[in-house]
Amino acid sequence: MRIGLGLLGLVMLLGLACLTPAQQARYELAQGDRELKLNRPDGALPHYHRASQLQPGWWAPHFWSGYAHLQAGQRQAAWEAFLEASKLDPRQGAPAVSQANLLLEAGQLAAVWTPLRVALVDRKTQKEALLLAGRVAVAQGRLSAARRWWQLVLVTSPYDPTASRYLAALEMQQGHWARAADLLGRGAIGDSAFNAEMLMVRSQCLLKLGQAAQARECLLDSIRQAPHWAPNRLALAQLVRGSDPQLLSEQIRQLSTLQLSPEQQAELKALTQ
Repeated sequence: MRIGLGLLGLVMLLGLACLTPAQQARYELAQGDRELKLNRPDGALPHYHRASQLQPGWWAPHFWSGYAHLQAGQRQAAWEAFLEASKLDPRQGAPAVSQANLLLEAGQLAAVWTPLRVALVDRKTQKEALLLAGRVAVAQGRLSAARRWWQLVLVTSPYDPTASRYLAALEMQQGHWARAADLLGRGAIGDSAFNAEMLMVRSQCLLKLGQAAQARECLLDSIRQAPHWAPNRLALAQLVRGSDPQLLSEQIRQLSTLQLSPEQQAELKALTQ
C-alpha cells in the first residue's frame, strides 16, 4: 500500500513551496504551455488561471488563455482574454495582433487598425503585423498598399516564405510571371511547410515564360520536398507526357499508391489513356 506522496512528488512540492509567487506563476505558465503543445487546451486553462492569480498584473497568462480558448474554438472567450492582456500591458504586440486577426476574420476591417498599430510598433510582432496589414489591405481592395506592407517584410527577411507567397500571388494576378517566379524561388529557400507548393506554383510561372526545362526541375524539387503530395506529381506527369515516357510511368506508379480526390483520380485516369 502506498502512503502519502512519492519521493519525486514530495521534492516537487517542497520546491514549489520555496518559490516566490512570481516564480510559481512562471511555473504554472510553463505547465500550461506544455498542455497546449499537446493540443490539450482544457488542461492548459487551469494552469494559466492559477498563473494569473499568483501574479495578477502579468499580461502573459491572459494572452495564453486566449490562445488556449482559440485552440478550443471558443472565440468570444479568446477575445476577452486578449483584451485583458492588452489592458494589463497596452504595449504588448502579441495580444494586439491576436485581436487584429479575430477582427479580420469577423470582417471588421476599420476596427483592425487600432490593435494592429500596437503590434506594428512591438519589434517582437512586427513581421506578423506587417503580413496581417497586407491581408487587411487586400480585403479593403487596396492592392498597392498590400504590396508595400509585404515588401517591408522582405527588407528584413528577404526569404520570408509567407511574404513571398503573398507578393507572388499579386504578381501572378497581374501577369508578371518572371517576378512571381523569382519571389517563389526565394521563398522556397528557407525551411517552410509551403516549400513544395511554392515550387509547384513556380513551375507554372516558368511554363508561362516558356521555360519548360526549368519548370520540370522545379517540380522534381517539389517532389523531393513532399514525395507523397499528389498535385506536384500530377503536374510533372502532365508536363512530361509525350516527352519522357519513363518519368511519366514513374509518376503514374507513385500516384497509384496515394489517396486521391475524385478530381485527381480523373486526372490520373486521363494520363493512362
